[in-house]
Parts: sequence; structure tokens; C-alpha cells
Amino acid sequence: MTADHVIETNRGMMWRAYSSKNKKTRKIPIRSEVAKLTRRLMETAPPGSGMPLFRNTRGNGWKKVTGVGRFLAIKRSLAWDKDLVKKKYSTYICRHTFAHRILSTAVLRSPNCDIILLALFPIPGLGLLGNAQEKGNQFSRETCMKI
Repeated sequence: MTADHVIETNRGMMWRAYSSKNKKTRKIPIRSEVAKLTRRLMETAPPGSGMPLFRNTRGNGWKKVTGVGRFLAIKRSLAWDKDLVKKKYSTYICRHTFAHRILSTAVLRSPNCDIILLALFPIPGLGLLGNAQEKGNQFSRETCMKI
């Protein structure tokens, strides 16, 4: 990812990332703390430079597995690998747990019982879970029938 993949809006920062699952480019909203760090990285890898934002000690861009390796190293440094619950944490689980909690809240507060709220959350068209709208509609119908 280069600085050319970073979008600044009045609502905050977003990263454009390609999803191999759907073969689409997605816009990912970024927390303000991460946006601040991203801006610092952009000082040494400005837009148009072609330099990756996330680099190893040799200046080369991270490979696909590097993010996972970093997450695992952070888990070890926090001793989460020794905790029965926390050792199961992953970026995938964090994303889906967040989505489940948002959906549960929306279902409890809304008579619509619609996963599309989640698929379009937090900014319309982003598709947090990466599912096509048709799949969301199918899941919504199946879920609502059980409630």
C-alpha cells in the first residue's frame, strides 16, 4: 500500500484496499489514531513516490504474511498467547465480532432486522464484511426467520 491508496475526507481517513475475495477495491475507514501514524509514514513515502507505507528494515514493502506476523508478535508481547481466551484472537475474529455486535444491536433496536445495515456500515457502499448485497439479503431472510 502506498500513499496513493490513502484518502482524506472531512469524515476522516480511508484506505483503498483490493479484496481478492470479491475482486473489488474497498474503502476502509481508519481510526484517528491510525490515521495519525499513517500521516507520519507518508512523510517518508509521499504520494506519487511509489514507496510502500509499510516497510521492513530494508525498506521493502510488507508481504502478505507480514501483517499476520506483526499481529502475532504483538499478541506474544502482551502475553495473550498464554491466555485461554485472548490466544484465539485474530484480525478476522475481531472484524466479525465487531460486525456481530453491531448487527445484534441493530436487530434489537430495529423492527427491520436487516443485515444490509451492517453490510453498508459505517459508510454506504463499503461492505464491512465483504459480502455481496445478494448474499446479505439471503442471510437477512434466513436470520429473521429464526428470530
